[in-house]
Amino acid sequence: MSITDLPSIQIEIIPQRLLGASSAEKVLNTLAELKGVKRIAIQGPRLPGEVSYQGVSTDRREIQVGGIVFEIKIALGRIMLELESETILKDVENIVNTVIPCKASIRKGKFFRDKMTVSDYAKYGIIKDERIIGLVDPKSNDIYELGTK
Repeated sequence: MSITDLPSIQIEIIPQRLLGASSAEKVLNTLAELKGVKRIAIQGPRLPGEVSYQGVSTDRREIQVGGIVFEIKIALGRIMLELESETILKDVENIVNTVIPCKASIRKGKFFRDKMTVSDYAKYGIIKDERIIGLVDPKSNDIYELGTK
């Protein structure tokens, strides 16, 4: 049995505190560089777009992850990964222990959808790239151009 024959696994990384844009960018870039990561999704509470009084700033800014530039609109509270095989899990654990600035827990489970959601279809029509299925934020007004396989 080769590594490509092994089933993919899904894991969730939950830091003990919310991560700001700089920490999130560092962690996500390190994970994106790891061979064998199929999908990455992030979740967390939304950051306000504008602040109505002085002295308060948000950590809402553009970050670059894996060559893609986007505005991070959340405080990172959870990272979900789909890995090609369980052999990569040790590398992910090492990254979590060294790069994340606080303690974090890792758990296995099912975190990504297998079939298109209504939100996927409503925003993009038929999705040809299976890695994007279920990753649409139904509350977002942003439309991103999706690649095809």
